[in-house]
Amino acid sequence: MSRAIALFELILSIALISLVSAYLLIFTKDIYQYNKNYNDEAAIKLELSSTFIYLQKHGKSELVFNDGSLFYDNDLLLKDVSLFEQNDNNIKICVKKSIEVCQSLEL
Repeated sequence: MSRAIALFELILSIALISLVSAYLLIFTKDIYQYNKNYNDEAAIKLELSSTFIYLQKHGKSELVFNDGSLFYDNDLLLKDVSLFEQNDNNIKICVKKSIEVCQSLEL
């Protein structure tokens, strides 16, 4: 009888450990995906911010949008641009890589 109880406890322990391990793997995968998305978004925001700083310093007169890339004076300024709108005092740029991030700038 004691062997049966010990075997039952062993099977129950293995089942619980397997369940906890499965949930831990799912949780770890979700955290990894969240961090990857957050990191990608932060990198795109950094690219957009540096682009806007460059435009504030050098002006927007030589700015050209062509085939998903933004050029300044025939030099590549930003790539993977999905939206570019330019008005008199406003520029809106959207960059799409793994996610899409948009920012506007008033000059």
